[in-house]
Amino acid sequence: MIGDFALPAALAGTLPGLLAWLGARRLGLAGLLGALAACGALAILGWNLTRDVLTGDDQLRRAGIIFFVVVPGVVSLILGAIAGFWDAHRRRIDLPDR
Repeated sequence: MIGDFALPAALAGTLPGLLAWLGARRLGLAGLLGALAACGALAILGWNLTRDVLTGDDQLRRAGIIFFVVVPGVVSLILGAIAGFWDAHRRRIDLPDR
């Protein structure tokens, strides 16, 4: 089962963080807030999609997608946005005054 989610988990753990890092690095606080808004939208969408109760293999597959793909993607998104904002803030402090 874990082998089924290897590539999606690797992509979900990498791409959202890189994109959030670039966005927050270029846009600063707006990029960080955009990433948090994306997490909020994902939470609302996920809540609506998982309200129905499944049994057996369907539930196992949904749990695998959530724990191996969605959770690493959200963590990557948040950490990437924080790292990008931190980098933008640090670069702004290091710039000399004109």
